[in-house]
Amino acid sequence: MAITNTGIVERTITGVNDGSELFPDNTTSTATNTGIVERSLTGVNESELWLDSESISSVINTGIVERSITGVNESDPMFPDNTISNIINLAGNLIAALIEAFKTRVSTDSGTLDNEVGLDVEDFDNTASLTMLPNAYKEGTLYSILPEDGTGDFDVVRGSLATRIDSLGNISEVSNNEPRIDYTSGSPVLLVEPQSTNLAPFSEDFTSWGTSSSPVLINNQPSLDGDNNAYLLETSTNADRLQQSLGILSAGTYTQSMFVKYNDGDVRMNFKNNSFGGSNVFLITSSGVVAETPNANRHVEDYGNGWFRISIIYTANGTSGSFIQLFGDLGTPKNGFYIFGAQLEEQAHATSYISTSGTIATRLADSVSGAGDATTFNSTEGVLYFEGSSLVNGGVHRNISISDGTNNNLVMFRYDATAGRLTSYVRGGGGAYTIKTTTGFTQANNNKIALSWNGDLNVYVNGSLSSTTSINNLPIGLNELRFTSSSGSGKFEGKVKDLRVYNTALTDAELITLTTI
Repeated sequence: MAITNTGIVERTITGVNDGSELFPDNTTSTATNTGIVERSLTGVNESELWLDSESISSVINTGIVERSITGVNESDPMFPDNTISNIINLAGNLIAALIEAFKTRVSTDSGTLDNEVGLDVEDFDNTASLTMLPNAYKEGTLYSILPEDGTGDFDVVRGSLATRIDSLGNISEVSNNEPRIDYTSGSPVLLVEPQSTNLAPFSEDFTSWGTSSSPVLINNQPSLDGDNNAYLLETSTNADRLQQSLGILSAGTYTQSMFVKYNDGDVRMNFKNNSFGGSNVFLITSSGVVAETPNANRHVEDYGNGWFRISIIYTANGTSGSFIQLFGDLGTPKNGFYIFGAQLEEQAHATSYISTSGTIATRLADSVSGAGDATTFNSTEGVLYFEGSSLVNGGVHRNISISDGTNNNLVMFRYDATAGRLTSYVRGGGGAYTIKTTTGFTQANNNKIALSWNGDLNVYVNGSLSSTTSINNLPIGLNELRFTSSSGSGKFEGKVKDLRVYNTALTDAELITLTTI
């Protein structure tokens, strides 16, 4: 017997025995209740005239049954042997309704649901007061699933176009103030970056670069942005070089990068700039791309579809002329390879691609703030949970905070300028700060972090309680979650997979489970 209940069931709905004259043998009956059942549906025995022997009964209740469902065993007259009961969980129905309401809200607001990652009924946690998963947006808005009324949605400001890797693996452009859901790693993340400028004036038109000797360029090749604007570069000698002059760069730290792809034979590619010396060879093969001479300043990132982004970090002296140069390296082999998207920026890491067509171009910084109000947060206890990574390990402070808009009342965690360090803060009423520092992890890796506050500040990182201390003063009047410090400084720059706030301090076991990678 299959029992489906979508209301409140307070007692088992029974099975069927022999002896009923209501149905002949071997028939199937369905009794449907859409009202309120005020007494139990009791077992049917051989003296009952309702159902015949060997009948199968499926009772569907969509109202309220006022007696509890109990266990079933052979001694229970309510169910005969071999009866099967299937009960639909009301909580699952409520979560499904919540998720559907979220989708409807996004659609009604002319937003875009980019993906449904994290929206599985079985896995979604509806106990948080605020939940942001990177799956829905429109210009100026990053949607949070909870609270349902939209008070947890974030304001997004960026006064320029920008790019992301979309779900198809292509570089795609997004409009001003549009949040970027990025799939570089294969999984969606919210991408938050600082301002950056591509100083290479011709990022795609390699016919505008200078040449040495006789390299061969073949255009109209499929590229990462879905168009046929990549080039095949073929070199037969070490002298066959492609070069873009950049003039004299101001003294500082720079990163030059380019997308490359295997063609039909292995290549040892030298990626040069006269501001740094030595051999910077990347081996391009059918199985991938590697820096042939490993170095902390050389990086390779897999972008899918055979494309890899190679980059080198270096320091310019402010006096020498600079250029980007690439060629098949000394020795063999020197087969052709695809190239696309040259970039040079004054950053200690490569940021998202900035297209140029004859002049330099700038992408402005992302700003994400404004989520929640005084009803969203519980100042006296709760949990701030984050899963994601910083763009680089150290360099500058990067904050995520809940506050009243001042430094007087806050809960905050900060990826410190010191590599591998996390600092957590709680402050209330302008009193003494409660501060705990955690070390021993890499900020640029995907991490799961939870700050729990009530009488104590407990910090969990990747499945372990890393630090705990008594709180000096609990905050008052928390009303905003933002990707900065409480005063607006120290913008978070990184990739966010999951961001939540709970209004209760979860148990140790729950926090360990929540933060386990």
